[in-house]
Amino acid sequence: MAAQWRPTHSPEKHQKHVVFAAITKEGPVSIRAVSSETGKVESELAPKETFDTVVRAAGWMPDNRYVAFGDIRTGTSNLWAHPAIGSGAEKQITHFISGVVWNFQYSPDGKLVALSRGTNQSDAVLFTNTK
Repeated sequence: MAAQWRPTHSPEKHQKHVVFAAITKEGPVSIRAVSSETGKVESELAPKETFDTVVRAAGWMPDNRYVAFGDIRTGTSNLWAHPAIGSGAEKQITHFISGVVWNFQYSPDGKLVALSRGTNQSDAVLFTNTK
């Protein structure tokens, strides 16, 4: 069994596939394309170790041939595309120099991508008197 993040149906009319980022007990993340009809894993991509575990998402690109996902190989969170089924070269989609991409969604015509991004800051707080 694998934890799954943000399952998304493929954009074609009959939505033949679902894609999602998954992590197993063993730890490595994979991006899986699963048949909606049979449940069979038709493609399993093993992202580089720079897969952005903050974004933890993979989503279909409108052409139905590529899956977009977050990756920090450039030192900053950016979206990259990889062929959904089969092999091929990855391509960088965004070219941010700072911040974290939290979520993203393509327009149906593929001309626009909406995304939320920002910074990931946290403070450590020690509570000493909790009575």
